[in-house]
Amino acid sequence: MAKVLIVDDEKSIRRTLRDILEFEKYEVEEASDGMECLVKLKQSRYDVVIMDIKMPKMDGMEALERVQILAPDTPVVMISGHANIDTAVEAVKKGAFDFISKPPDLNRLLITIRNAMDKSSLVTETKLLKRKVSKSKVQEIIGESEGVQEVKNTIDQVGPTDARVLILGPNGTGKELVARWLHEKSARSDQPIIEVNCAAIPAELIESELFGHEKGAFTSAHKQRIGKFDVRVVAATNKDLRKEIEEGRFREDLYHRLAVIIIRVPSLNDRKDDIPTLARHFVKQVCQEYGVPAKPIAPSALERLKDVNWTGNIRELRNAIERLVILSKDRISEGDVEHYVLPTSAAPSQKLKDIFARFESKEALLDFIDEQFAVYQKA
Repeated sequence: MAKVLIVDDEKSIRRTLRDILEFEKYEVEEASDGMECLVKLKQSRYDVVIMDIKMPKMDGMEALERVQILAPDTPVVMISGHANIDTAVEAVKKGAFDFISKPPDLNRLLITIRNAMDKSSLVTETKLLKRKVSKSKVQEIIGESEGVQEVKNTIDQVGPTDARVLILGPNGTGKELVARWLHEKSARSDQPIIEVNCAAIPAELIESELFGHEKGAFTSAHKQRIGKFDVRVVAATNKDLRKEIEEGRFREDLYHRLAVIIIRVPSLNDRKDDIPTLARHFVKQVCQEYGVPAKPIAPSALERLKDVNWTGNIRELRNAIERLVILSKDRISEGDVEHYVLPTSAAPSQKLKDIFARFESKEALLDFIDEQFAVYQKA
């Protein structure tokens, strides 16, 4: 049931419009002035707003401007008994869907509400379609670091072939994106890529899920099932499969079948020079999703992001950027990073940083540890 908000300081007008609209099967709520209208819009969503111009506290024109910020997709029909053509033009320029003089012609009012709802539905559908189209496109692999360039080059070489590929890397590094680019570069790019989460399928059913089965093949096989298996397999995992093999949790023969080509996706901590580029990309992306102007991000803020220990990798960085876009003001500053990102990160303590700073390389640190451990054993 469509929901309409009537905003008018005259109770009799509100009651009359309510009776008419409820008879037409609309759900109706009322507000007596612009301020109450804004409060209700913050609390609930409406398909159409019908608003008077002359009202106490906040008039309709000012409320209209606020509505365009608060609920830009909600159509507003302005009504007034004291307006002229200039007022009507001004209202439409400020974003009103239409303008109707009081007392309103009921047929015109109902047609206008219906047209406003049609436009609102069209706007919503268009946004959903745009979102689906943007998601269906394979996102660019962002970064120019040595590790990322190696991944991109391998994709270019291996993508057009039928070779099986094993993608390795920690959670959140973008293994799925690598798989999608392998598919995009292949001769099957015009066909769908089928994703199968093997961890979510019981071991006794995984063969049926991948390869399919005939009706009656086993007790619960009530009908034929078409498998999802293709002639090319791209596998991805965050596990150390060699260790899994040693501990008997993964078959060695399966590993050798999958690992024709191995692509290792670097962690974000191993490619921190890419963080500024990634951060700018995510700021632009998040701002587009929220429908707000792109926020500039200070160079010092970008450098501060490099100090974070990104255990969640690209996924964690993207979430942090979304947090900064929402909570920062007109510009993302170094202070915003310190306030909204660093407290939630798993950054090394200052004490550890001081210890690491005493050594020129990891090897020097390990040598020192070996020496101290030898002294400890002799004590």
